Amino acid sequence: MADPEATAACRPTGPLAAHPLLRSSDPDEIRSRAVALLNGHSMRLSDRAARLCADIRGVQVAGLRLMAFRYGAGVEIGAPPLDDFVTIHLPVRGGFRLEHLGRSVAAGVDRGAVISAVAPLRMEWSADLVLLVVRLERAALRERWAAVLGEQVDADPVFEPAVDAGSALPGAVRALFGAVEASGPAGLRPTVAAEFERTIGSLLVLEHRHSSSEQLTRHLALPSPRVLRDALAHLDTNPDRAVPVAELARVAGVGERTLLAVFRRHLGTTPAAHSRRIRLDRARRDLLGGGPHASVTRIALDNGFAHAGRFAAAYRARFGEHPSVTLRR
Repeated sequence: MADPEATAACRPTGPLAAHPLLRSSDPDEIRSRAVALLNGHSMRLSDRAARLCADIRGVQVAGLRLMAFRYGAGVEIGAPPLDDFVTIHLPVRGGFRLEHLGRSVAAGVDRGAVISAVAPLRMEWSADLVLLVVRLERAALRERWAAVLGEQVDADPVFEPAVDAGSALPGAVRALFGAVEASGPAGLRPTVAAEFERTIGSLLVLEHRHSSSEQLTRHLALPSPRVLRDALAHLDTNPDRAVPVAELARVAGVGERTLLAVFRRHLGTTPAAHSRRIRLDRARRDLLGGGPHASVTRIALDNGFAHAGRFAAAYRARFGEHPSVTLRR
């Protein structure tokens, strides 16, 4: 039974503010909504004297389901194997412990987890946990896997549960949530959403360790997972400039032609175009959050665009409006 006073005290906070699904202190209501979003599972308070203060949010972005969870109390969760999807779990505050596939993972702001659709799990959430979850359909992952191999696949890969800080996957997930936040209730443009879906699927298949990683590495003539990881990480740590292809290739330890081939094969674009999209997305976030003294020129420079006219043209082509219009919102 919900406690009206406790529910009223559950102040909304955290990611996906424009996409609320549930705010409640009723354990049955919370579990029912979580089951609808993820899977059948059990949930109980770690401390029986604690009060739940749940805030659940969610939105569909292309083929990805994005969710944000905050329960406001420590909970223990047990679940059977997932149905037809894989999930990425990334704390932005607090942490959780996961028991899955015979592994124990202590996740926090610097370490997430991937849950495969083949085995049960047990989780312990800290009381202060704010959790980002990305749900990917198994069918879509199979399509991505087939696209990489150039042939159909019969079995789904089983993913290593731990996602370490050095991986490019957490950065891509945070960038996706940030872009959705910046877009507000209108949501991302379909082309932008599709790019995020492709990038996260590619990173999960190509970079993250799974049961078919060795087969994939043998199949690919290029050292793609490492090259892609190192190049994307370098782009992520240099948001204020256009990184030359020669520099990216040097960081990744390959020639420029190899780097271009890796990007075209697995992301369907070039390093320069991918970098430009990342910087345009960040510029839009800065414009939407700009204060009274913000300027288009300053924001363009901060995101590596030295020519204001070219920045405006690229921005308008991507988002359908002039950057000054975005800034005035």
